[in-house]
Amino acid sequence: MEDSGAVLEEDGLVEELSNDSEAEVEDPLEEDAGVPKFASDLEFEDLDTGIRSRLPRIFNKENTFSTNPQPLPNLGIVDPTFLLNHLLETAVEIEAFKSLVEALGKSEIQSILERGSNQVARQLCIDGLIDLEHLKTISEGAEDPAKPSQPGVYLHLLYLESVPNAFWLYVGQSVCLKDRIRKHHTRRLQSSHYCLHYHIWNSSKQMKSSFMTFFELFRPDTTHQQRQLILNLAEMWFCCIFQTLTCPSLEKYLPDTLAKPWAGRHLNIAVPLYQSFSPAENPEIETLGDREGFTQFLTSTDPQVRKWAISLRSAFNSLANSPDARARAYYRQLIAISTSKARDACQANRIKKMQRYLSGEDIKVTVETYRDGAQEEYTKATVACGQFVFTIPSSLGFWNNDRVFVKLDLRESEHANKYTTHSRPDDPASRLGVSIVWDDGERQMWLKASRRNLKHIKRINTLVDILEGFPYQQRRALALPRRWYKENQKHYYT
Repeated sequence: MEDSGAVLEEDGLVEELSNDSEAEVEDPLEEDAGVPKFASDLEFEDLDTGIRSRLPRIFNKENTFSTNPQPLPNLGIVDPTFLLNHLLETAVEIEAFKSLVEALGKSEIQSILERGSNQVARQLCIDGLIDLEHLKTISEGAEDPAKPSQPGVYLHLLYLESVPNAFWLYVGQSVCLKDRIRKHHTRRLQSSHYCLHYHIWNSSKQMKSSFMTFFELFRPDTTHQQRQLILNLAEMWFCCIFQTLTCPSLEKYLPDTLAKPWAGRHLNIAVPLYQSFSPAENPEIETLGDREGFTQFLTSTDPQVRKWAISLRSAFNSLANSPDARARAYYRQLIAISTSKARDACQANRIKKMQRYLSGEDIKVTVETYRDGAQEEYTKATVACGQFVFTIPSSLGFWNNDRVFVKLDLRESEHANKYTTHSRPDDPASRLGVSIVWDDGERQMWLKASRRNLKHIKRINTLVDILEGFPYQQRRALALPRRWYKENQKHYYT
């Protein structure tokens, strides 16, 4: 039997990853003694396992939260009625709100919203007294949203007393205010509900928190769908008044003539107008599920659902350029997590594809012509198992596009027909055999590597690791000897 040579393609294997096993936040930020850097500074004993394991990595990165939040200026005079009229004119471009206006009338909708709104907050807007100290006075006089059970809109104020005029706002809604506030206090400690709102809330044990009711809906004669749309309008109205949305969203929904000094400085990402509603009487209003679920929204047959999903995606991506350093850090962190998950899924898929060859695959033979140093022509036949290319003896007479059945045969101990005849017994490569079958099963051969250098053994050791299901990061962390790695188009051998 004639020995066969074997080569491994050097591009496109599963090792195309960065040098760092964990994504870092790289934005250099100034230090703030009032913001903790270590998870031990947080006394959240009820944190679930997922978020508890994440917080040490977050707080031990000095660049994540070690910045003084920038103080916000007084927002100045804001005319709530003017903004409400502008919002209603914009909202009717959405079919659901157009139907709502046709059913109730624009003046009636405006009356519902103005009658149910917090009058103290409205007066402060008219007087131009919209800053941290005056927002605190609203919370002192407003009804605690943790008590009423009717539908409504609330505002959540977060601030650090150590930093004057530095604060964050979040506007939310619920068909039951009491239940929603209770859920906020529990969900902030659960990794499954990790979001920008909770990211800021959890960022410091010195963070002060105050909820206040800004709108209550008292219209039992309306349908569930109409009540949900009114809540969406009310939430959107206060997001516009207090400029709690991202910069692109406020540019779209606020008048061009209105200054926007708070744009991108607060915590609402999703545009409330596009929030989904359910035929159930007590829906759970959620804006975003897992990646697969969100993709379904982007490809929905309902054009309004697609608009909502596109709007939310654009709003989230705008956080990359947020004027708030903590929002930018949050965005980078989630992108790093998403990238890591996508990379892991890609690696798992590639490993699965390589493992198909353990059962055998019908593969096309490639025959190419080469010239040696003396300019004499010779041909070489190869078969490719993923990115691993094995040479077949030319004496077998294969033609281009002939097909053979290739099987990678992995054993628990040294293979009697091991591919790397020169490997040591402790090399994983010694447990691998490579066979080809052709002519309808009439002929079979165990391939043998003609290359006997140490680097070739290290590459086949790595191939065996892949076949046994070890992902790249795990193999790198173990730092196993006699292995091959590829990073940033460079090759490394241990």
